[in-house]
Amino acid sequence: SPLSLFDLKPLDAVCVSSSPGFPPPPLLALGFVALAWLAKRCKRFPDGTLATLALELIGTIIFLAYPSTSATVFSAFVPRSFDCGGGECDQPETFLAADLGVEYYSEEHAFWQLYAWLMIAIWPLGVPAFMSLMFWRNRKGLAQLRNLQISYDAQGKIDFPEISA
Repeated sequence: SPLSLFDLKPLDAVCVSSSPGFPPPPLLALGFVALAWLAKRCKRFPDGTLATLALELIGTIIFLAYPSTSATVFSAFVPRSFDCGGGECDQPETFLAADLGVEYYSEEHAFWQLYAWLMIAIWPLGVPAFMSLMFWRNRKGLAQLRNLQISYDAQGKIDFPEISA
């Protein structure tokens, strides 16, 4: 069935990376939300180590999933045509290149194209926007880190200035 989370073959065209068994973007998005909530709300470790680990995990998952997931989402718009052969029909049949079981101009394909547009807003456009927002929100801390790196002396020691949050 096309909506099964366990049989991902029909969903390969628009919502799963090219790696077999990789969770679809909606599940990844839910995982990111859960990790972000954990990073924001968990007060178990007052020094912020759990929040830092959660944010590092989010960054690693995004780094690994972004290229293949983005490429796969765009595959929802790639047709593949086949000639009927022997003159049996007047025009070639067209299917979705990523899943030849889906006719390109069918209602099912129109649904998957809408889904692909949603995933394009989340992955190829949303991830860079999210990362830009995170860099912008932390611009003061990043400037302090840059200045800290510049302050290396000739022996490679760091002059640790007071860093404000």
